[in-house]
Amino acid sequence: MYNYNSIHKALAVGIVLAWVMFHFFTREKNDLKYNNGKPIRTGEVVENLNEGQWVWYHPNGAKNIVGNYHKGKREGVWTIYDSLGQIKMKSNYQNNLLNGEQVYFDQNGKVARTLLYKNDQVVGSH
Repeated sequence: MYNYNSIHKALAVGIVLAWVMFHFFTREKNDLKYNNGKPIRTGEVVENLNEGQWVWYHPNGAKNIVGNYHKGKREGVWTIYDSLGQIKMKSNYQNNLLNGEQVYFDQNGKVARTLLYKNDQVVGSH
């Protein structure tokens, strides 16, 4: 009834190749913009991994999130801002895990709460 021959192999390879090409050319681009023309985010991709400083923006153009990647993993201080530019939270990452202080700020910019993390687990607060 069904013979598996070289035509079927070529057809299967062609379908897989078409699927791969479709996904390669339609994947999300880094130059995304809001309707007002302002960028949604900026950052560099190296070998398909986020690298260096990345910045996400609110629709009004103010920074929303600022942080660094190393080989696709969050590293160092990550900061979250409200749409008016005030810092809401700062977190420390090592190898994509929360390590160190995560500081929350109130609407006046004063420290509201601090959590201490080790390998993504809360180990204390002050």
